Amino acid sequence: MSDLVNTLSSQTGLASDQVHKGLGALLSFLKDQLGEETFDKIRAAVPGATETADRFESAPEASQGQGGLMGMFAGLAGKLLGGRAGEVTKLLESFSKLGFNPEQVESFLPKALELIKSYLPPGLIDEIMAKLPALAKLVGGGEK
Repeated sequence: MSDLVNTLSSQTGLASDQVHKGLGALLSFLKDQLGEETFDKIRAAVPGATETADRFESAPEASQGQGGLMGMFAGLAGKLLGGRAGEVTKLLESFSKLGFNPEQVESFLPKALELIKSYLPPGLIDEIMAKLPALAKLVGGGEK
């Protein structure tokens, strides 16, 4: 996971701790949305995926609210995803709780998804993008 964190930190300008938390939120979201069977395939392909998701889920930030930022994140969801934002609302709420501002999410999320995709076989990528079309939009469709 440290290679992922270092790469994303240099690409986004975010601190490695924040990148690690953001990856945890993203992986936890994928785990919740895709189910255990599909997430098991991600676990097998992405180094440190289980530990990163588990660390996020057990962190106090995962249950705290950020109130006023949610309006900004709803606007970001609309900007990034148009009318298909519903399935990623929980993910954006997680980023808000972690202290990401909308611009940081807009920079981080597509890069994190592309990097995770680079570890996955094409068939798994297609399966994930079919189940989560809003994420497909963020990374330019299901093609690798």
